[in-house]
Amino acid sequence: MKTKPGMRYIAWICVLLLLLSFCVPLIVYVKVKGEQVSSIPETTQPTMEPDIYPSEWFVTDDPNYTLGPSPDDSTEPTQVTTAPTGPDPGYPETWIIQMSDDDIYLLATAIYLEGGIESQLCQSYIGSVILNRMSTQNKTLSQILYAEGQFSVAGELEYSDPTDLQIATTMELIIHGSALPECVTFFRAGHYHDKYTVNTQYIKPYICVDNTYFSHDIRICGDNH
Repeated sequence: MKTKPGMRYIAWICVLLLLLSFCVPLIVYVKVKGEQVSSIPETTQPTMEPDIYPSEWFVTDDPNYTLGPSPDDSTEPTQVTTAPTGPDPGYPETWIIQMSDDDIYLLATAIYLEGGIESQLCQSYIGSVILNRMSTQNKTLSQILYAEGQFSVAGELEYSDPTDLQIATTMELIIHGSALPECVTFFRAGHYHDKYTVNTQYIKPYICVDNTYFSHDIRICGDNH
């Protein structure tokens, strides 16, 4: 069956109209969108922030170029603290009393057991008595503490631990020496020694601190205390 020429023309016109129906809205959309973008003020256009600060990637051959501070840098100057050199000015360069770490801990434990509830001054005096006995009897710390009938806490030394206060008190004694005259070699709780506890012919009262009574031996330093 042959198609009439008039029908072919109508068919081509329909195809053209169909194409125009798709193209016209697209052209209008692109034109409107372009006008919206161009209407945005230049100052409000978004900018891309770099992921890294320029100093990490910027390279220049100019030796006089100086990069500005990082945006994250504080405006306050950096404070640099340097550790002091040399011995602590509050302590002598050498210790007055030489002791091993084990003996330091042992002495601190003895002070804790004998006077842990007393003031630091009293605890310092207790430690001083022990040091004085070591000096006047020329014996080691263990020989003094474990001597028969001398320190009732001797059996607890191995199973006890001092606090920071007793450690600090012990270090002060080792660095600066005994806080009592060398002849003060006795102490007890509650009262001074009497004829029932020690030969009082030679042992004389010296000072009472808290509930602890300290005595000196006149055979060592005379009766001038």
